[in-house]
Amino acid sequence: NYPILKMNWIDMNIIYPFYVYAPICFILPFILIVITSILVLVVAKKAAARQDESLRWDGVLTVLITVLMLVFTHLPSILMIPFHQKVSKAASRGLVHLQFLNLMSKFFVYSLTVRSFREFLKQKISLVICFLMPCANSRQEQG
Repeated sequence: NYPILKMNWIDMNIIYPFYVYAPICFILPFILIVITSILVLVVAKKAAARQDESLRWDGVLTVLITVLMLVFTHLPSILMIPFHQKVSKAASRGLVHLQFLNLMSKFFVYSLTVRSFREFLKQKISLVICFLMPCANSRQEQG
């Protein structure tokens, strides 16, 4: 029903524009993310200096680790684009799993670097535990 799906895109030289636009579509966004993250840290440092305060390291670490995880987990896939025909299926799956690592790491990065996120998690976990198991307060009221 869809003849366009049956076309051999590589033989039709459709893949060529992909090589032309790949830097714009893949590499440029990562460069912009790194540059804007650095600019955010510079602006935050200047704002903290104006208020005679020091820059909070937990925020700096959160930004840096998040950006580094994004770049390091997606960079191998971007570098493999020109060699997509020579990459094995196992390697391709590994690169996809590496990208999922970026998504999963954010929870742990925020848990380790942001105190308010840890407190939020403790509060929510205690609510879930109280919901699943009767709390000590309800036991005291009954006894």
